[in-house]
Amino acid sequence: MAQTVSPSDDAHVNSAFPAVNFGNSPFLEVGGTSQAFIKFDLSSLPAGSGLASGSKINLVLWVNRIGTAGSIQVSNATGAWTESTVVFNSAPSVGTSIGTVPVATGGQFVSIDVTASFQNWIATPANNQGFALTGIGSADIFLDSKESVTTSHQPTLQLIEAGPIGPTGAVGATGATGATGATGSTGATGATGATGSTGATGAVGATGATGATGSTGATGAVGATGAVGATGSTGATGAVGATGATGAVGATGAVGATGAVGATGAVGATGATGATGAIGLTGATGATGAVGLTGATGATGAAGPAGPTGSLGLTGATGATGATGPALVLAASVVNPATVSSFYFSPTASGDATVGGNWVLYNQAFLTMPSACAFDSLYFNASAVPSGLGGGGAITVTLWKNGAATALSSADTDTGVGASVGITTGGPVAVSAGDTISLNATGAGIFNGQRILSTSLHCQ
Repeated sequence: MAQTVSPSDDAHVNSAFPAVNFGNSPFLEVGGTSQAFIKFDLSSLPAGSGLASGSKINLVLWVNRIGTAGSIQVSNATGAWTESTVVFNSAPSVGTSIGTVPVATGGQFVSIDVTASFQNWIATPANNQGFALTGIGSADIFLDSKESVTTSHQPTLQLIEAGPIGPTGAVGATGATGATGATGSTGATGATGATGSTGATGAVGATGATGATGSTGATGAVGATGAVGATGSTGATGAVGATGATGAVGATGAVGATGAVGATGAVGATGATGATGAIGLTGATGATGAVGLTGATGATGAAGPAGPTGSLGLTGATGATGATGPALVLAASVVNPATVSSFYFSPTASGDATVGGNWVLYNQAFLTMPSACAFDSLYFNASAVPSGLGGGGAITVTLWKNGAATALSSADTDTGVGASVGITTGGPVAVSAGDTISLNATGAGIFNGQRILSTSLHCQ
């Protein structure tokens, strides 16, 4: 949301004319021996204007024409001044620089951000002494003032207020699921579970075959012979006596060495498998693998069908027809050369007639008519530059057509103490498309000191 503020005061001062007030000039000269001042009355703005976060304030200027291209420095003015009284000798000082604006061509708007100065003036109105404009280097630039009657692009402050944040838009449809990410690495192996209980003992296998009999041990030693019985008397040979008792058995001989062990019998059949032990505790879960890359966003779904067109609103009442204005109004504001008693200038000229020696001859200052009409009035006034310049004298401005004077003219006498208005005589003067027209100023008043000549030419 933007709004504009018009200036309350604007004027330029010139060190070549240190006591001259240029407050009613249609242009602001910046550079060379001149500097300009612009001030805005902010008292009528609503409270809080330009203070919201995100607000921006621009100083907007119209470049009418260029003497020498360059840059304009914009600063804060530091003292009180008014348009109708400020002169070079009493001009306020140039304060803190706000920034610079490069200017290369005429006929264009330029702007600079002055938010900080504006917000300071809103908070403390006594600090508002306006802006000071100075040329950098050899720059010499002519801007429109609020008194301009040609292009009428006065300086303005442009307030761009920060608006509220809009509602959040509806959530878009969910895109298709992306491809599954790569599987994470396998977690570490869990601890080994406890050992299961021992299974039941298998049945005893069949007894193996008897081993081979060991070899017979050695025969024990013969026992000692018993004592011989006493010899009986020799008797008759008697019958053979009974056989004596058998002597006692000798002690048993030592046991022979054990025979070698027989071969081991065949292994019995394997017993039945014992019951499976209980399962050990599950090992700890391994770390989660890295998440796979997000899949590509699915294509946006097709737009839904357009809703039905709303019914047309009622036609507003026709406004009243405005009054018919003049078909064509041509305005000029020039400063005379003060070195000749007659010179020409275009009906739309603005500036100093001495620039480059132009505007002295008809063929150097004329306007080609875009269409046919009839000029019926010529208003003219002259004011001294500086105000209060003595002397003065009669000045007559006459409309010329195709290099020849017409009957339409206006005369004024500048007394040197202010502006007066000349009255139209003659006319109407008809012109066709393609005709050339110019204004010719003559009289002692334009030779006896510089003056601002302002004209308004009406064509029906």
